[in-house]
Amino acid sequence: MTNKLMLFVLCTFCFFSCEKESALSDFVIGTPFNIPFAGTNHTPDDEVTVNFFEVVSDSRCPSDVTCVWEGESSVKLNLKIGAESEDLILSTHLKMGQGPQKDTIGGYIISLLEVTPYPISTVDVPEEDYEIRLQIDEL
Repeated sequence: MTNKLMLFVLCTFCFFSCEKESALSDFVIGTPFNIPFAGTNHTPDDEVTVNFFEVVSDSRCPSDVTCVWEGESSVKLNLKIGAESEDLILSTHLKMGQGPQKDTIGGYIISLLEVTPYPISTVDVPEEDYEIRLQIDEL
């Protein structure tokens, strides 16, 4: 009985571990993809790897409030192309001093398409609940 229970627990753990890993691993150049906070995604050949590791700011106007300015959200990523690695900040607002909505590194254009969740005035969003949508294109 104990052996069957241990085997069941081990198989369940392996199943959920594999499920999560495959859901976060690959993206295709030229196709939008999501990456959760602290997530790392890579191309199938491992040539390009991206890690989302910091929400620099989120001053977007909450969806339940009327604002004069839409605000912006900035995120920090690490992009690794081959052996070269570089941190960059992308913003949802094109003219913010923190960084552009797109950046060009090593023959690739990295575009920040969306930051979720969208703020609500009565809810504090922990950093680990954020997810971003990116697209990486070849020049």
